[in-house]
Amino acid sequence: RSYYGCASDQFEDPFLQFVFNSDQSPFWYRGFYRDELAEDELNGILERFSVRSIITGHTIVPNVTAYYSGKVINVNTDHANGRSEALLIRKNNYYRVDMRGKRNRIK
Repeated sequence: RSYYGCASDQFEDPFLQFVFNSDQSPFWYRGFYRDELAEDELNGILERFSVRSIITGHTIVPNVTAYYSGKVINVNTDHANGRSEALLIRKNNYYRVDMRGKRNRIK
């Protein structure tokens, strides 16, 4: 987490510049939700960063939602209008939790 909070910084390292300040970076890329990314491309991203999934929260969705067979999960529900949900991860199981506390497994 040494780079946490550095999104507005300029980096000499081109890789760090891409990761933090590019609209194509894993932090800011919105193509996950527009069907713009082939699953093999996503698998390459996951492999590159040595992760099994990407959890995002910058594009509003009606519910906490899993995409690409659970490899991408969006947690940004419309909190400002009273539609809050949460993501609960327990023993490699992923659940959408609604405002009443009801769990629905999404992965």
